[in-house]
Amino acid sequence: MQAAVAARGKKEGQKHAEKWTPPIENNFKINTDASVREGEGTGIGVAIRDHRSQIITTLCHVYRTEYEIAIAETVACREGLILVPEKGLKNVVIESDNINLFHRLQNRIEDLSYMGNILSDIFHLFSCFDSVCPSFVRRTGNTVHHLASFAFSLDSSNPRIGDIPDHLEDLVVSDMVLS
Repeated sequence: MQAAVAARGKKEGQKHAEKWTPPIENNFKINTDASVREGEGTGIGVAIRDHRSQIITTLCHVYRTEYEIAIAETVACREGLILVPEKGLKNVVIESDNINLFHRLQNRIEDLSYMGNILSDIFHLFSCFDSVCPSFVRRTGNTVHHLASFAFSLDSSNPRIGDIPDHLEDLVVSDMVLS
């Protein structure tokens, strides 16, 4: 099955989202982010929420490799998409604060680089869904970066999947716009 791919982002005359907003009903939003620290590696964070802003699951993982930030953001996106089918979710918005990644996802841009290989994986994963909508949010509206930073406290062989760590819950939830 080929996923319908739409895009949410800047249209002429519009501003980029400043805060997290929930997806439409029966859709799930996958927020992703990454952090790279010299001498420590790459941390990724993923939060999946429903249209009521309820967190379905999160992922924090550290890789002891220091990726370039663009590659790290792309890896976080791929890891989020891998996590979703396990939950049976079929309609997703994949949201990042990396505008270049957003454009690559929106326009399905691949190349022969290492990042292109990861993007190829992502585009293959799109076929697991009924619909996929790439979305961009400004960094100020993407507090998932707290999860990416938290990943550095984890053992690299043991990613944390499930609930938000208690000490980060208020920070991650604070980016929501409640209607």
